[in-house]
Amino acid sequence: MTYMEKYVRIVFTVILFSIFFWIWPLRLFTNKNNCYFWTLERLIIEGGKAKWYNSKRHFGYHVIWIDKEGNGWEYTISNMPRRMHFLQMIFYNGTIRKFKHENKSGLLFGSFIGLNRIYK
Repeated sequence: MTYMEKYVRIVFTVILFSIFFWIWPLRLFTNKNNCYFWTLERLIIEGGKAKWYNSKRHFGYHVIWIDKEGNGWEYTISNMPRRMHFLQMIFYNGTIRKFKHENKSGLLFGSFIGLNRIYK
């Protein structure tokens, strides 16, 4: 991944966070979720830390929750198609599963902006 692709991915994710920030109150009225909200709720309720990975499904980042025992958990859609439009990922009926593997693409968003220091 080139520097420009990384920069564009980060800008896209910041814009996506801005959208999510303003629609988060809607989450209180639905049983649907997404990986960002689910991880944030786990951090608030149970503690732990978050890890960010380049998403294989959309042009943004995927976040997983690391519990206090060091196990990774993710909120996702089983058999999610590649290149899903980000609007479909705002709220969806997903499943919670143990995180299987780390993305080998390199940059972790959290380490880029220093979030990994907050949650360690």
